[in-house]
Amino acid sequence: MKYIENIANRVRIAEQRGAVIYAKPDGKLYKWIRALYIIFALFSALTSALYCFGRFSRIAEIKRLSLEILSDNDIEKAKTSAITIGIFAAVLIVTTIVLRFRAEIVSAVLTLISATVSIPVLITASQNTAEFNEGINASFWLRHFAPLLLALFFICWLTVIRIRADMIFRRSYLNMVNRIYENYNGEDLTEEEWETFLKDYNPKAEEEKRRRLKKGQPDTYDSIIKKDD
Repeated sequence: MKYIENIANRVRIAEQRGAVIYAKPDGKLYKWIRALYIIFALFSALTSALYCFGRFSRIAEIKRLSLEILSDNDIEKAKTSAITIGIFAAVLIVTTIVLRFRAEIVSAVLTLISATVSIPVLITASQNTAEFNEGINASFWLRHFAPLLLALFFICWLTVIRIRADMIFRRSYLNMVNRIYENYNGEDLTEEEWETFLKDYNPKAEEEKRRRLKKGQPDTYDSIIKKDD
């Protein structure tokens, strides 16, 4: 929804005067959560990148030494999983960039996709193969699972803050516009005149104008709709 800045500013002032408190995208809570998300997302991307590097280094070493501890099929699977993890490590980095443009929903969706795809691949890679002991590597939980899960948690929190704040502000904005419409006979204005009315709306000047008109005094105050010079 496109807001008229004059009215939006008056809504913000009314919220401050009325002590209307809720988490906002420019508040401290949001900034702390965003910082935590970026830390965990980048940490997860780093560990995934190191995983890819380690897998390819291992494959290169096996080929160089002509070892037969892995079949060609195993090597191809290792390459595929490493590439997949690398792609979604890059996606996590993109989410932190997108977040700078207040696109929390996009970041949340990308993080969810990354977690949904990369975690099963990492679990499979960490399970019983010729390179690992039976079961899942204990390092998987701290290096990959926990950071990615925390990143997903924090980006969802940021998304909730953004959506909730937008809904509250939008409701307050519409309420103020409706009150102005009722008080100043907005139905007598065309759509263009009404938009200009809101852009130049000054309640103090308009009330003074009404007071003077009731007393029969000449209107020395500018109308809310400013005329071009």
